[in-house]
Amino acid sequence: MGEIRTRTELLADEIAQKIRQKIQKQEYAQGDRLTVRWLCEEFGASETPVKQALNQLVSTGLVVSIPKCGMRVRTFTFQDMKNNWEARLMIEQFCAAAAVDTVRRDEQFISNVRKLLQVTNEAYEKCIQDYTKENFSHLSEYDRRLHTEIIKCCQNDQIVNMYESLNVYAGLLSPLYVSTPFPAPVTYGIINYLAGQLS
Repeated sequence: MGEIRTRTELLADEIAQKIRQKIQKQEYAQGDRLTVRWLCEEFGASETPVKQALNQLVSTGLVVSIPKCGMRVRTFTFQDMKNNWEARLMIEQFCAAAAVDTVRRDEQFISNVRKLLQVTNEAYEKCIQDYTKENFSHLSEYDRRLHTEIIKCCQNDQIVNMYESLNVYAGLLSPLYVSTPFPAPVTYGIINYLAGQLS
């Protein structure tokens, strides 16, 4: 029985990840209804892992359960965006000292950050010149990689997982950006310091 339950949970995790990716890519738009029957057909799975996957997404806030309406992709507000930025910034500031220490002694980290800084800056300039959904998506992805690299310096898996969860929301908040892109929440002191060390 334990083995069957474990397999079901693993399948639920896999389905939850696929749904999460589709939400991030806006294949499932904000406000879209997610029915168990439809998702079972979509992923070729039984009801149990699909229900468990939806419950996971409800617990993380990506999906909401509305009485008499079922499950829907959450609709985000400007306040959600503000809260997300503040939470990410708090984690980034906590990891600042570890990042500064790492750049002083880890050549691989320096190489990774140098490459990420370059592609992020290029994506930002391209986004400024031509602000499209595709360009903004590229900028967000490079920015996510850069910041996650810094967060990993804290060597705390729970903090890294928390930060990555917040990044899921960040990608969904892009429709709230207007005619020009806001920079993602950056610990500017860290980035500027690293840039100075790598120049």
